[in-house]
Amino acid sequence: MSKQSVYFKIPGLHGIHEIKQIKRDLDEIPGVLSVSANEQDDRVAVDYDSTGTNVSAIEKRLKGICKSVELLGNEDHIM
Repeated sequence: MSKQSVYFKIPGLHGIHEIKQIKRDLDEIPGVLSVSANEQDDRVAVDYDSTGTNVSAIEKRLKGICKSVELLGNEDHIM
């Protein structure tokens, strides 16, 4: 397993309903390990197994939920 993390800025991220929807939708992607959201910073972090999914698939799903999505970065974890 190759664990990676990807970070997005979602301007206007607000409300527990929207955050739950984002987490629920991203958790459906095979390979996504965890999703966390910071409402104050408008940021979403996704840990994933790169053998199961990739940044493009995660970003595409987010863009289907949110109006504006900005990719901030991707980090590879050495295990």
